[in-house]
Amino acid sequence: MTEKQFLKKLAKALNRLSRRERKEILADYEEHFRAGRQAGKTDQEICDQLGDPVEIAQDFVDNEVDNSGVERPATTAAGHTLAAVLVTMLLILFNMIIVIGPFIGLVGGLIGCWCAGLAPLFSSWILLTTSAETAQAAGLNSLSQYTAVAGMFAAGVFAIAMLVLVSRGFVWLTAKYVKFNVGLVRRVKGV
Repeated sequence: MTEKQFLKKLAKALNRLSRRERKEILADYEEHFRAGRQAGKTDQEICDQLGDPVEIAQDFVDNEVDNSGVERPATTAAGHTLAAVLVTMLLILFNMIIVIGPFIGLVGGLIGCWCAGLAPLFSSWILLTTSAETAQAAGLNSLSQYTAVAGMFAAGVFAIAMLVLVSRGFVWLTAKYVKFNVGLVRRVKGV
């Protein structure tokens, strides 16, 4: 193995460390190669002496040291998965306790508004199809009957138009909240 191949494998295996830490470690190993060549060794002999670059990198990652010099364990894939599971459980708990109740209330309110918005449309249709005798018995003449029908129909159309906008906004906000939850779990997991 050449110096270039060794350093490439080492750099790839150190990818979980910060850029600064990777540069420092790679500079140290470049110095090992320079010193080994000055002592008359070949790249292969230096590589054999240093060992497997992946194992070397794993030692650095396992014993990652922060700026204060205090050792802290490296975060492993299992650690990311455990954190993601915990965040998911907390999000489910939070959503069950805090979010679901108001969400169901808002959905119920929206359904009620849709019913109230559709009522004038159906009422206008019923009033239009009512026989002239029934309308006269209720004290309505044809002109007032048609005026009431037109007013109810216009109110229904306006209500439905507003409800379409409100429903779209509600669906959009719900989708944004779900994406936020999924993004939070992915950020914790490191995906």
